[in-house]
Amino acid sequence: MENIENHREFLNSELIKRTKKNGAFSQRAFAKMLGLSPGELSEILNGKRKLSVKKALQIAENLSLNPEETLAFINLTKPPLINENTPSSGGKTSQKLSMDLFEVVGNWYCFALITLSECEGFSWNKDYIAKKLGISVAEARDALQKLIKVGLIEQDKKSDYRVTADFIISPDQIPSAAIRKSHFDLLNKAMIALEEASHNERNITGIGLALNESEYKSIVKDIASFRRELIKKYGYSNKKKNKVYQLEMALFELTQGNTND
Repeated sequence: MENIENHREFLNSELIKRTKKNGAFSQRAFAKMLGLSPGELSEILNGKRKLSVKKALQIAENLSLNPEETLAFINLTKPPLINENTPSSGGKTSQKLSMDLFEVVGNWYCFALITLSECEGFSWNKDYIAKKLGISVAEARDALQKLIKVGLIEQDKKSDYRVTADFIISPDQIPSAAIRKSHFDLLNKAMIALEEASHNERNITGIGLALNESEYKSIVKDIASFRRELIKKYGYSNKKKNKVYQLEMALFELTQGNTND
């Protein structure tokens, strides 16, 4: 897909390629091949309709694109869905997910699977993944398929897998049903841990602060800095990994409006 600037140009080139091979091949036939209506395809090619990640993945599948080509095609949509080769604090490569792409792999176990792969004794076997994460085999299979489709995991000819980035930065400060659901699911797991996990396996604490509302953004920045330091210190340590932990932090207002109102 070199020298192609956007998804419209790519789709148009694919249409031209097929019409050259078969003079009877039409835009209507191309739309049917892609799983779109003729009107949808026309609006996409003319820039009148945006291409969602879900539709982009559907088109990539119908064109039989491999994972690398699928990722390249998704990145042709505007704005970019993935910014690759973002330098991290540990000197490794990371991938930054956009909102649309997060919608595809937003289930908590997708990201937990990537972290689990760093642990000693890890196996890409779906039964192993399901057992270790406490999910169904179907969910483990779903996570693998989705992560491969969006290019966060790749599979070689021998059916071996590997993670394509050292860690993933998910978008912050952007309202999203997918992000809310992900945090909701993880906070539910925190409540279960509060009841069932031993003190050696959980640490759930909290503090109350009286603040001026102008200090809120400064605290958010401090939390982000703290998270980066944790990743730098423990995420890149040379110690062998054998468990996956999740740190969820919640900063929210307990009062209703300003106390001087």
